[in-house]
Amino acid sequence: MSCWNASWCVVGLALVAGSVRADGEATADRSAASHIEDWGEAPVLTGHLRLTDPARFTKAGEAYFSPDGAWIIFQAVEVGQPANAPYTMFAAPLLRDGNEIAGMGEPIALTAPGSASTCGWFHPTDPSKVMLGSTIVAPKSDESPGYKVGQGRYLWAFPEEMDVCTRTIPGRWIESRGGWPGEDAPKDWNGPVAMFQRPGYDAECSWSSDGRFVLYAHVEPVAPDANGVRPPADADIWIHDTKADTHTPLVAEPGYDGGPFFSPDGKWICYRSDRERNDHLQIYIAELAFNAEGKPTGIAREIALTANDFVNWCPYWDASGRFLVYASSELGHENYEVFAIDADPDASLESRPRVPVTRAMGADVLPAFDASGKWMMWTSRRQPPGESGPSSTQLWIARYNSAAVEQLLMAAHGAAEMSN
Repeated sequence: MSCWNASWCVVGLALVAGSVRADGEATADRSAASHIEDWGEAPVLTGHLRLTDPARFTKAGEAYFSPDGAWIIFQAVEVGQPANAPYTMFAAPLLRDGNEIAGMGEPIALTAPGSASTCGWFHPTDPSKVMLGSTIVAPKSDESPGYKVGQGRYLWAFPEEMDVCTRTIPGRWIESRGGWPGEDAPKDWNGPVAMFQRPGYDAECSWSSDGRFVLYAHVEPVAPDANGVRPPADADIWIHDTKADTHTPLVAEPGYDGGPFFSPDGKWICYRSDRERNDHLQIYIAELAFNAEGKPTGIAREIALTANDFVNWCPYWDASGRFLVYASSELGHENYEVFAIDADPDASLESRPRVPVTRAMGADVLPAFDASGKWMMWTSRRQPPGESGPSSTQLWIARYNSAAVEQLLMAAHGAAEMSN
């Protein structure tokens, strides 16, 4: 995720994709969209297109592709709802014009109004099934996550009612099975159903490529002190074996550890950590340890990819598995940018190259790729050329050139070696 749990969000999300008519046809013209300024992001990103529409969503973000690349899942707040309303989870088909993505079809709400949702993820083999963090009903706390002006810090939201849930997308179920389910409808047909229930917060979830294992972040419930102040949340990364119905801790360092994803080969995970408790996040990867049956049992080795004075979060693997993308406050909290960083486990922290992927003014966060590795979707506060007025956080998508990123990383590595 990243799911940025607080996917909710570290930066306050909002966006809308090439607008859609009531009949579901994309109004975005890809030929016109191709003339959108590339913000100096070519050749890495080209053919930018805003997916969500500010006229529909006050804010939208943290989106991920289905394995077949036909649908996306994302969280958003619709226009007309309070600004601090919790996110609703949506799924929507992508509209294509040949090999190009031309827009987004009509979104389908997957969670009830008032409930809080975060970190949606598609099942790897069942096109109709998604997983998400959901409170199912309205959370007791109205604490709103995001950057607190005047306090110079971020507030992460960890509602104790949040559970890892599944949800069936009825239209995709009918499409894949060729008919209505009748009395055999999945139990999550009409709304999210908890996959498991533990005391405290459980979210930031993602499936392994075979659907057996689930990575997630868990926060034990903590009572406030005598002054009513709760200590900082201490999230840990766990793995759930859906076949054996077991839960195993993987990363349990002091402080927040979360937003985990499996590497493309399933042997590593990436995540973010605030183990120094200094209001910063750093990017980590870890090699999984397996037993004789191939079940993850823990961490064989852990490697910090960043160690600086910035907030680095929402890491996501490039399809090659050789590097990651992530968002960083390196250029300021009002202008997060997406960077790519070498994931070679044997590289030193000092010599590990990183290069910018996005360059537009306004926050760019939560990058994710489709299975082909040819499209990157992310959450951005940028505005299309010619658009005036306040900007909002929306979903964007662009063609992605992994080879160009790798060349930039190699050049950065060579420059670093020469300077040393």
